[in-house]
Amino acid sequence: MKNRLLFCAWALCLLAFTGACQKQAEAGVTLSVSARVPVSSRVTDASEARESRISDIQVFVFDGEELEAYGSSSDASVTLRCRLGEKTVWVLANAPALGSVVRISDLEGTLSRLTDNAPDHLVMAGRVPLTVQSDRSVSVTVERLCAKVSVAKITKSFTSAVLQAKALVIHKIYMTNVVSGRTLSDPAPLAWSNRMGDQGECPDLLCDTVSKEVVSSLDELHTFYVYPNGSTSAARGGTWSPRPTRLVISASLDDVPCYYVIDIPGIEANHSYFLSEVILSRPGSDDEESVTSESAVRFSFRVTDWASQDPYYEYL
Repeated sequence: MKNRLLFCAWALCLLAFTGACQKQAEAGVTLSVSARVPVSSRVTDASEARESRISDIQVFVFDGEELEAYGSSSDASVTLRCRLGEKTVWVLANAPALGSVVRISDLEGTLSRLTDNAPDHLVMAGRVPLTVQSDRSVSVTVERLCAKVSVAKITKSFTSAVLQAKALVIHKIYMTNVVSGRTLSDPAPLAWSNRMGDQGECPDLLCDTVSKEVVSSLDELHTFYVYPNGSTSAARGGTWSPRPTRLVISASLDDVPCYYVIDIPGIEANHSYFLSEVILSRPGSDDEESVTSESAVRFSFRVTDWASQDPYYEYL
């Protein structure tokens, strides 16, 4: 009889514990999600803080394919409730508010436009698989969907005294053949801006007006933001077709217009393409698409992971 009573008491305790666990699973647990942007300790440029700024985030918690929980915040963290189990957590930073996401494919297929970005408000995204067994916190690394192209210096170094004596004016520096639309999960191009020339599109991101005469050099940083473009096409001019993104320096030599055109091949998201110096040694091309000969322009650019700054590659 005593053993029977002990067994019944143990069974009642087990039922109570199981019921409590079921209620906890039904009610959910607390999940605290924060976003972080990796910043290399070697980066000292003040612009890095601006480009890494998180103004707001949206958090999506998926149970399989279905959206289970959503939260948003005007800072870099969100606390929400979800059930126990295996989850996929997506975090968007500085992105337009999304109100129609029901399945994970809805989010992954959402169009991100270059115009959603600003130099101090760059769209970022990150995701992690997560096992939720109790209340917990998780930090999700987010990366920029765009890439950065920068020019630090333009030098006038013409090969003849006659050319060197002519007035060189830099009017504008801008990007052409720019991918301006992609999904949140896939960098494949869905829209383009400044096809085959300056069309005045996305001026805050793709164009700087200079309007300065260069006597010896122009020492000032010009930075542009573009979406990934892996095109290896050799197309120039003619009927539009996808082609590499190009940096164009619009200039004049004694009031005769010319263009210095530099291809930026294989642009990847969250990478920086830095031209430390562009040396002009002869008059440039007649239009924005023609190849500028190596005898007219010399340059090198360094490609780095925007976050780690390493590894890097030098292209001459």
